[in-house]
Amino acid sequence: MALAALIPSYAVLALVMQWNMRAAWACLGVSTMISGAVCVYFGQEWNEASPGYHMMYWIPLEIWGWLWIVLGIVFVILAIGGWV
Repeated sequence: MALAALIPSYAVLALVMQWNMRAAWACLGVSTMISGAVCVYFGQEWNEASPGYHMMYWIPLEIWGWLWIVLGIVFVILAIGGWV
């Protein structure tokens, strides 16, 4: 689920890349944060009934969601700062 959540992020990046690089990285960051929020929400919902069952590489799904949110924030900061 966590890796599948990135597919829309890379699709947005590919579509916008030809238009403006900073906008592409900003869209990538926002869509990665949204993907992370979905992982956090569903990870908490699913693991509430059966703790620790929904994992990837022994890390619970909601932790992956928080990692994607942080990564998305980094992408947005890079885009706003003009470092990409």
